[in-house]
Amino acid sequence: MDNTAQVIMDAAGGDDEAVHMLAMLIRTAHLWDDFVDRDQMPSTDEADDVFRFLLCELPANGFFQRHLSMLHPLIVNAVTNWRVANAIEQNGTPKELEAAYIMRSAFVDLIPMTAYLTQGKVVAENIARRVRALTHHEGMDGYLKALGRK
Repeated sequence: MDNTAQVIMDAAGGDDEAVHMLAMLIRTAHLWDDFVDRDQMPSTDEADDVFRFLLCELPANGFFQRHLSMLHPLIVNAVTNWRVANAIEQNGTPKELEAAYIMRSAFVDLIPMTAYLTQGKVVAENIARRVRALTHHEGMDGYLKALGRK
């Protein structure tokens, strides 16, 4: 069975800067989500690592610099989708919750995009399927249970 680290490695196609960028962006998304949902408060060291990455390392990351025009819109869209999903989770209809289940994980779209940029569309499509299987392994019932809606 796949794990996120393996899918990131495969998506990066040997580009160490891409691996670091993806791993840290996914880590950032998880930390932000935990903080906002109050699931778990990050330690000072965890928060420091993420802020250092965002302010110091990401702007200097060669992969990110080379592909900024493709990656930045995905990041903006992922943040927008995640915020809307959080709002839906507070008072959305059952149909809206079905959309929120997928919307909240838009950050993982960076992984197949990285595969596309490093290795092309065939690899990107394979990576997209693998990463979605990992991201949504709990299914809609598990998601609703975690929200306290089941």
